[in-house]
Amino acid sequence: MFNILFFNFSILTFSLTIFIDFEFFVLNFFFVLYHFRRGLLVITSDYIYFKKLKLLFSFLIKVTSINILRYFFEILI
Repeated sequence: MFNILFFNFSILTFSLTIFIDFEFFVLNFFFVLYHFRRGLLVITSDYIYFKKLKLLFSFLIKVTSINILRYFFEILI
């Protein structure tokens, strides 16, 4: 009987470990994506002086971050 309880407990801890690792991976990915987007927006606002180019690059950065997010979800599914 002890072996059955230990086996069930080990399966439970293994599944919780997988969930925690997955959660950590997803949170890190969103943090990296946010950091990437904010960093590029700051670089474009600091070094590009023309208003139309700033708008164009900010739009392209937003589209790129959305596409990266879409590819990330495709990998998960």
